[in-house]
Amino acid sequence: IVQFVPITSKIKRADLPVHTILETNFLIKPSMALCEQVQMKPRKTVEGYIDWRKGCIGRLSYGDMYNISYGIAVQLGYAFMINTNACNQQQYAMAY
Repeated sequence: IVQFVPITSKIKRADLPVHTILETNFLIKPSMALCEQVQMKPRKTVEGYIDWRKGCIGRLSYGDMYNISYGIAVQLGYAFMINTNACNQQQYAMAY
């Protein structure tokens, strides 16, 4: 099972904490993660979207991943548990 957050190029209500604007180079249009719509799919269903030559579609910065994690935490009611000092680290996560 793979857990993911859908993204859209329709930027609406960016002021909500569950809507995260993504700052990436690999998406054609400015996009937003919809953290209130966390979904789960079987891995076999998602594998068709992965470019195996690159290993992934693109990479999100640590800041984007932090903001997505925060949006999910807000949606689930766990926002008080997020460490706000952690966003200074320079790490990357894969976006499949």
